[in-house]
Amino acid sequence: KRQYQRRVHGGYGAQMQQQRFNPYGAEGKANGKGKGKARSPACRDTTSIKVQPLAASTTDHNLMEVFSQFGEIESAVVKPGNPPFGYINFNSLAAAQAAMAQYQVDVYGTMASVVGKPTRPGLVEAAPSDGLGLFNLPMDTVEEEIRSVFSPYGCTDIKLAQWDGTFTGHAYVYFDDIPTAAAAKEAVQETLTMGPGGQKVDVRFALKNKLEALGPKLY
Repeated sequence: KRQYQRRVHGGYGAQMQQQRFNPYGAEGKANGKGKGKARSPACRDTTSIKVQPLAASTTDHNLMEVFSQFGEIESAVVKPGNPPFGYINFNSLAAAQAAMAQYQVDVYGTMASVVGKPTRPGLVEAAPSDGLGLFNLPMDTVEEEIRSVFSPYGCTDIKLAQWDGTFTGHAYVYFDDIPTAAAAKEAVQETLTMGPGGQKVDVRFALKNKLEALGPKLY
């Protein structure tokens, strides 16, 4: 059985490896590079991490195997890119912080940098609209899963948010009017989960209404 070694970079003595390193102090170095550069505050309170680079042959299961040493994992997914990268969602903040404290982890022969996936700072509830934003979705969510949840509530359109062709973990659903959207939000916002691990989804009114987000329909 392959053994995975936790590595701490940055020139500290071997005695420091026996202590839980604080990844957010002034001495913390994102990706193990730079001097005195602390991690972004937006990464402090997240249970999700991003790892990069990965070998092209790396699978979701590989990520689960390697990073389960830090704590229980809710989901893991490898995303295509140049180079490939991956996201791991832990079930606890402590597990994610333990992984981030390593800076780099050996993923089947490739040293991958570990950083927190930033949370959305200063997020406030938008005014009621005919659209809902779905945040903290599993990275492998597909449109059909969202449609199966919201079609009974009158959903007419769905938009998956992407960056450079890659799904970013949030989406928008739209309805014919504000009361219909509000009723759907009220029905699911406390209980909606997605994915095999039952990942809790944050449901909020969308900042843009359907016309602003999708434009007029041409018939």
